[in-house]
Amino acid sequence: MISLAPEALAGDHATHSDLRPDNLLIDDTGTCWTVDWNWLALGPRWIDWVGLHPLAQHHGIDTFAAVTRSPLTADVPADHLDAFAAVIVAYMMRSSDAPPPPGCTQAVREHQRLTAWTFLHWLAVRRGWPTVEA
Repeated sequence: MISLAPEALAGDHATHSDLRPDNLLIDDTGTCWTVDWNWLALGPRWIDWVGLHPLAQHHGIDTFAAVTRSPLTADVPADHLDAFAAVIVAYMMRSSDAPPPPGCTQAVREHQRLTAWTFLHWLAVRRGWPTVEA
């Protein structure tokens, strides 16, 4: 599945690459601002949208229907979405038990593990694999 990543993650759209609720700010007029663009990259137009789903699913929001209904993902091959999730799991797990980088607290590693487990659970449900709670 990860072998599909070069094809699945190719694109020419600006991607935030770390979109999560604390990087979205809504002002008094209701305008949503995306902040903290440390990982700006090019990729498929759907990647940030899909990247929000595992954590939302973890918090009880049914995201599976949203993936099929959204014009951003309706025509994206399921294997491409799954390859993205698998890449995030592998990336987050790679150093999740290492000491935190200088200047960071252990919370950064806790965040990595939470992200890895939520993406893995989301992927497992999509693929019909057995799941366990983290």
